[in-house]
Amino acid sequence: MSTHQEEILSKCSLLLGSVTIGLTLADWDLILSIVLKIVSIISFTVVIALNVEKLSNKVKNWFK
Repeated sequence: MSTHQEEILSKCSLLLGSVTIGLTLADWDLILSIVLKIVSIISFTVVIALNVEKLSNKVKNWFK
């Protein structure tokens, strides 16, 4: 490797280390599981919001 490539690699490694702040794999697993749970809650809420009209029609038909 040339000196220029090593310098670029060092800067990229330093940037990656600064961004991840030395998190371990277990920390990343926890963070990503929380993000996935948030995404699933949002998608579940969106599906319910899109089908509220169908649900209200079924409830009205049940009470007739």
